[in-house]
Amino acid sequence: MVFIQEIKLSYNFKVAGFEVYRSVLGGDSHRGGTAILLRHKFVSPGVKTFREKEICGIQLPDFPSTMFISIYDPPCSSPYATATTLAKLQLMIINSPPWMSFIIAGDPNARMGDLSSFSDHLISYRTPHDTLCNSYGKNLLHLCKSSNLVNLSYSSIAGKRHGGELTFRRKSGFISEPDRCLVSREIVSAITKFDVILDHLPSDHAPLEIFIKLVNETSTIILEKSSDMLGCYNHILCSGNGVRKCRKGIKANTLCKEGFIEMLGPPTLAEQSTSGNNPHIDTLIESFTEQIYKTAKSNKCKTPILANSTNRQSSVVRQWTELAIPGNEASLWHRIGWKGELTEGSDISVTPSDTEFKSHFESLGYTNAGEIQTNLTEDSPYIPILDDSITIEELTSEIDSLDDRKAAGPDGVGSAVLKFLSYQWILLLLHIFNVIFSSGTFPTMWCFSKLVAIFKRGSRSACTNYRGIRVINTLLKVFDGILAKRLIKWAKPYCEQ
Repeated sequence: MVFIQEIKLSYNFKVAGFEVYRSVLGGDSHRGGTAILLRHKFVSPGVKTFREKEICGIQLPDFPSTMFISIYDPPCSSPYATATTLAKLQLMIINSPPWMSFIIAGDPNARMGDLSSFSDHLISYRTPHDTLCNSYGKNLLHLCKSSNLVNLSYSSIAGKRHGGELTFRRKSGFISEPDRCLVSREIVSAITKFDVILDHLPSDHAPLEIFIKLVNETSTIILEKSSDMLGCYNHILCSGNGVRKCRKGIKANTLCKEGFIEMLGPPTLAEQSTSGNNPHIDTLIESFTEQIYKTAKSNKCKTPILANSTNRQSSVVRQWTELAIPGNEASLWHRIGWKGELTEGSDISVTPSDTEFKSHFESLGYTNAGEIQTNLTEDSPYIPILDDSITIEELTSEIDSLDDRKAAGPDGVGSAVLKFLSYQWILLLLHIFNVIFSSGTFPTMWCFSKLVAIFKRGSRSACTNYRGIRVINTLLKVFDGILAKRLIKWAKPYCEQ
């Protein structure tokens, strides 16, 4: 991502390989504007833009709670100087949700002077080369205080030292520092490097360089900072006990929907036990599953709900009554399935032990989950239909298509439990799916399945006469179904192609 300032508004600005997002065009065509350049592989229909005069902001769907803003404010001596640019920026921040973070860079012509008096336990500042503080700098300092922003120049954050130099050049030398990079305090730990590049470039401003570890920021944003949008849910981020057992699945006809929804409620807030660290993907999935399973288990109906149970019972009674009519013996034995053969010493009660089954299925390739290998390449082409973030429409459509009659996986969560979840819980699940999707981290819990041995024919004591069926977790079914539908759309071309 590249931020560029002072682009003539009349100039049709384009860069190969980048999508250009510009500030509002208007007024004098010779004036300077600002723009954000985004690599094409990161462009998707979900990118949101925020534009004002001299301000351009974008919000990426993979990082929904971070806004990237490019800003330019004409100097005081310019005939185009106004006192409204920083005010518009402050209004944009105030009108944003409280969980929104900001990364702001550009040329606000703000000389902020010595910031060493603003050092605290997290951030300390060195004495800058430019110690003058102009009126724009004072306004920007006020904005930083009111909006919890941190200036990166000459800063040391958690022991990590960032760069700082004069950035404006007049003739042959640099004389001042009007260019700034500001970030929200809650994501300063995601900044891995900040520096000023003093190479000989055909510009009177030195470029600012910033490296951000966005993967860590993603999980923090989605699972920590969006409590207002999702309802607070930090209590489900606690670690599980690590014991993996196949739980008894909860069937649709035994679940009391009203009681389940009422007891589960919206995700609620509890004290963080992770001390601000990013929760692990495995912890998120296990805690989410644990919460909804326990709630569903405690809200099972005492009497199973059967659709048209009276009609079903009367139909079964009528069928057996007809079979019991004298002279209908052949139909009776056919219904029972007996072929008239009697075998003494039947081994019907003799079945292989668990150890024998384990050895047999492992010989067929049914092995335990091993180390997960990832093969992510940074230069892979961007394909919107495959690489865009998972949408709420995809998630709800896949959940609705689940068959309630299918058995639950090792976690015990059946399809009916997911169908009864409220919108807030569905939205939370969507964010967890996007964390998994964007980070390329497959949860260990999903690597386990419930193996059921189905008897086929022959002797029941022989393992070879059983067919193994693996039952995976329902959440994995949903995730796989979303990706499968994307692949089908991508692999099947349109008629005109």
